[in-house]
Amino acid sequence: MVIQSGRGNGITAFRVTPGSNGWSTEDVWSTDEVSLHMVNGVVHENVLFGMSHLNSGQYFGLDLETGEVLWTSAPRQAEHASIIRSGNTIVSLEDDAELLVLEDSLTRFNPVKRYEVADSETWTQPTLSGDRLFIKDVSMLTLWTTN
Repeated sequence: MVIQSGRGNGITAFRVTPGSNGWSTEDVWSTDEVSLHMVNGVVHENVLFGMSHLNSGQYFGLDLETGEVLWTSAPRQAEHASIIRSGNTIVSLEDDAELLVLEDSLTRFNPVKRYEVADSETWTQPTLSGDRLFIKDVSMLTLWTTN
């Protein structure tokens, strides 16, 4: 299954299959309730966790089997977020330098912790290596550890 999204396009899932006359695609589902624009999503237990640019930045959980939006956060969370997953932990670095540790909930948006991690905008994907988290803002690279 391929997931496609873009500004103003919602999210669409389709399958690509080979055939005797070449490749073909088949739409699986589509939704315009949420979208991914300049934001990556992560998958855990068949749920796509992401941030839609709709409603001025709104987190969401989407069932990948059906395309049903399971939950959305309140609007105006951030303009941009870089989202990563490690095990059952989802981490979102927002463009305003706020780092959120999220519960991987199938039913609601639940930030467990929030941290200010930089003095300027953070547009770069954070990098996780063991117990180290590297955060890049406009001019600095910082290392955060769990120790």
